[in-house]
Amino acid sequence: SDLLTLVDPDNRRPVDFKKRKSLLEQVQRNASNPRYIEKIKATPQDGRIKLFLTSRALQIRRKLSATFEKGSYLPLHVEGELKDHVIAFARNEGSSWTLTVAPRFLSGLVKEGQYPTGNEVWRDTHVALPKDSSGSWKEGITAHDLTVSNGKFPVGEVLKDFPVALMINDTGEK
Repeated sequence: SDLLTLVDPDNRRPVDFKKRKSLLEQVQRNASNPRYIEKIKATPQDGRIKLFLTSRALQIRRKLSATFEKGSYLPLHVEGELKDHVIAFARNEGSSWTLTVAPRFLSGLVKEGQYPTGNEVWRDTHVALPKDSSGSWKEGITAHDLTVSNGKFPVGEVLKDFPVALMINDTGEK
């Protein structure tokens, strides 16, 4: 029937908690290894990429809890040829900042199975930083440092290794 097409296939079978725990431990052990990130991107069907992203985002949220709980929300201005293919916003509490960058409307941008990563995809697309934010940033999902020039950063650098980004400054909460 038509209702069956709306069911998420992941929710139709029991969860193998032992396997999930083992995969989560593997993901956490290898989180800063670029080769491991490439490996899990190559096999999205096994669920490790989802565990990786969720684990990294929750670690950042725990570290910067006040920013996420009390911080202000600021939509960010995106510039360049592919500006309509990016959503970006900041959260701020005191001197602590996070910036989230995610692609959208990808069907005409990349081929099926290709990740929307790197400068070859994003070309001249940039995100303008909030005026009061720090100039020192780290992309928290893949843990690479970012260079900011003229108050903006290239989307291709932020999404260099992974298709979404959660940037943090290094002057915020510890």
